Amino acid sequence: MKIGIIAWGSEGDIRPFIALATELSKRGHHVDMVASSIDNRDFSGMLEGSDVKFSETTPIPIDRDLLEMTSRMAIQDRNPMNHFKFLLEHMFDPLEDELMDESRRLCSECDIVMKHLLVHPLAVMAESTGTPLVDVAPTAAALPSPDIQLVGMPWTGRFLNSLLWKAASKVMSRLLMERVNNLRNRVGLGPQRNVHRWLLRDERSNPHWLQQGFASRQDRVEGKCSRLRQL
Repeated sequence: MKIGIIAWGSEGDIRPFIALATELSKRGHHVDMVASSIDNRDFSGMLEGSDVKFSETTPIPIDRDLLEMTSRMAIQDRNPMNHFKFLLEHMFDPLEDELMDESRRLCSECDIVMKHLLVHPLAVMAESTGTPLVDVAPTAAALPSPDIQLVGMPWTGRFLNSLLWKAASKVMSRLLMERVNNLRNRVGLGPQRNVHRWLLRDERSNPHWLQQGFASRQDRVEGKCSRLRQL
């Protein structure tokens, strides 16, 4: 089987995809992986000696002021939605057209495609071409659940936590809606209203175990780690 993969993000986002691509290749699949590093790291050395076809997108032009702004925001601004908006504007939007081109290529050449949860160009092209798509969340913290604490927010209990996730989902949908629907329009697809839910493939990206309650916060952490080890 020929498998296409697009990874985006920092080292912590991309390394799991490199491990995934390597293991799939060892099992006899033909893997074509594209990496888009927001910190402009070269990951090609990690795949030396493997049969994975590997390429990287154009480096993002990051200057000193942008790095300082990123560091300052991480320290001073505890609102995760502001971080998300900043990442989209400075570290995703400059690559959107290139990621769309790579998505089109992979969907035309591969039997199945896989992507980082936020790589919406590949989701659009997979839907447009009917190519099977697998979403990968490098961390369970990216998947809404009453038992998963929203990044940057205090633990408030399952009920309030679920309300926080609903509010965050609406904000993320609003931030992504124009971007996603512009791409959908380019390939002849209708608009999506709840973009965040669409990116999560309804509930298919959210494993059943994330919906189950844990007895305590410690149990939640241990349970999450245990389940991740099983994947």
